[in-house]
Amino acid sequence: ISVRIFCRSKKVYQWNTESPSRKRRRVEMTLKEPNIEEGTSRSSSTSVGQIQATSSTQLEAANGLDSFQDRHRGAIVRLMLQSLQALGYKESLHKLEEESGVLLQSQHINQFRNCILAGQWSEVINLLPNLKIDPHNIKHVKFLIYEQKFMELLEMGDRMQAVQCVRKELTPLMHDANSLHKLTALLMCKDQKSLYKRSGGWDGKSGDSRQILIKALHNYISSDQLLPESRLFQLLHQAQLYQQQNCIYHNTLISDFSLLQDHTCTRSSVPQYTRCVIRTHGDEVWFVAFSHSGQYLATAGKDQRCFIFDVSRWADPSFQPGEPIPLHCLEGHLDSISFLAWSPDDSLLVTCSQDCSCRVWNVQNGECVLKFTRHSEPVLAAAWYPDGQYIVSAAQDKYVYKWDLQGKVKGKHCGARVNDISVSKDSKRMVTIDSDKRIVNYNLQHPLDKLPEHEATRGYMNNSRERHDDSDDGDAQSDGDGEHDSATAGLYKTIHRANDSLTSLCLSDDGHYILVNKAISEKRGCIHLYDIRHRPFKVTQKYAGHVQKRFVIRSCFGGANQLFVLSGSEDHKVYVYHRETAKTLFTLKGHSNVVNSVAWNPRVHEMFASASDDHTVRVWTTVPTDWADADN
Repeated sequence: ISVRIFCRSKKVYQWNTESPSRKRRRVEMTLKEPNIEEGTSRSSSTSVGQIQATSSTQLEAANGLDSFQDRHRGAIVRLMLQSLQALGYKESLHKLEEESGVLLQSQHINQFRNCILAGQWSEVINLLPNLKIDPHNIKHVKFLIYEQKFMELLEMGDRMQAVQCVRKELTPLMHDANSLHKLTALLMCKDQKSLYKRSGGWDGKSGDSRQILIKALHNYISSDQLLPESRLFQLLHQAQLYQQQNCIYHNTLISDFSLLQDHTCTRSSVPQYTRCVIRTHGDEVWFVAFSHSGQYLATAGKDQRCFIFDVSRWADPSFQPGEPIPLHCLEGHLDSISFLAWSPDDSLLVTCSQDCSCRVWNVQNGECVLKFTRHSEPVLAAAWYPDGQYIVSAAQDKYVYKWDLQGKVKGKHCGARVNDISVSKDSKRMVTIDSDKRIVNYNLQHPLDKLPEHEATRGYMNNSRERHDDSDDGDAQSDGDGEHDSATAGLYKTIHRANDSLTSLCLSDDGHYILVNKAISEKRGCIHLYDIRHRPFKVTQKYAGHVQKRFVIRSCFGGANQLFVLSGSEDHKVYVYHRETAKTLFTLKGHSNVVNSVAWNPRVHEMFASASDDHTVRVWTTVPTDWADADN
């Protein structure tokens, strides 16, 4: 289907919507010279028809808004009245009430509010039948009112009346016995100071306690009688969030955008152009990672070397990176480097090698400050504790070691071979994926060496085999920690078991989600997003399109608020997915071999990097360049 609109420049804007079999389902605008052979009359006829259809759609939308306005006229006026009151336009409020005949609040609500502020508690109770409160909530509402009355009596020092309030008004309600016991304990307070201290923030009748009571009662009074506080502002904020969440190219931390027009971000806000190509490696590049500050980029691979680059200016459109020159070349490993990780303060870098060792490097001078050699087989992954004092490393020897910056082992565990490892920012959880196709959650509140070696699986487990279509992990059942020996119960838990190999793991910044790459033979790869706040973990999204059959392919979160998912692929491309919808936003070409690892700059959201078996690392930004356009 094509639509052409002729302009004075004798060019045609053409919208193409092609079949998904020819390209991704999307609507794209291109600039095209008019085809004279097609005939002007035919093009004009099509354009007129489409314009008429558009006008008809706009008319229907306008009619829908008019109908909405008619149905909700009274509510809209009340929202306007409440907003005028909040903004301090009292005279305008009274004029609008007079002109529209709509009152912000009923007379009963005004009386109810005034009686609370005046402490006329008998009148407050008498007005309750007029407020249309749900009968199931009436006891709780009365309890809140009598609670305020009781506290004020104690504040005035009238203990006898306070006791009478408990006996004749609070106790007969037979509601919330625990709170009632706490209230009666306050009778022992000697003065106002001790009352304020033991009541947990109650500030007396001259403070905000009565206003707080009114806000608490809002939840139980019908909105027909009493509007929720700042209701129009809440609706506007919800509209902002909705537009932001549905903007698939949203890549900015600015969330307070204009209310005067719909919010949309363009494709240009997401990195898609090669800014520079790093060619310092002499062999396959297996890993790439930005520092937490976003200033540095570290690369490592099969040539046994790790390079550190300063990328602080590479996103600047006026900067010409040329041939990147590394700050440091870290040499010393005797075999390929398969993994690296930055310390929390970016002062140190740990590298993991197939020479069975881990090395810790000083980022400022490029010197090796520690060599850890307890592993007997190639080291696959490592992670820092958030305090920067400890490192956990995992190798093919099936051991996970926890060690300090002096190289002393502080804990260890032996189980299945761990392929990847991550530690949460609160230091309470360590998540791993292993050769038994499991995701395991270690409770770091217990020492690693207290975990039984090769212990049978405990805790939450999905016993059913996983499918790769629309299956969901939500059916996994808990074995129940209480059924196990208290010495070992809950120390580690198998969260999920899969049919396919789990190759890499990425933990979100908030510690709530993990990305897991899966190698699927004879199929395209698949990345699963797990919500680890659920017990057991639950798959909330799946990302498919990239190719992963034989090699370790890594993915990561990226962009502002980590709204994107980035992945390498065996088809030599870089894939950018929208995290919420799983839509493939970009498939970026440029590499000539397998893309092994990707990393998104955590501070400069307009930059990410990809590492490939073609011996190069590409840094991608939103800045187009002539040579990069042709390369892309």
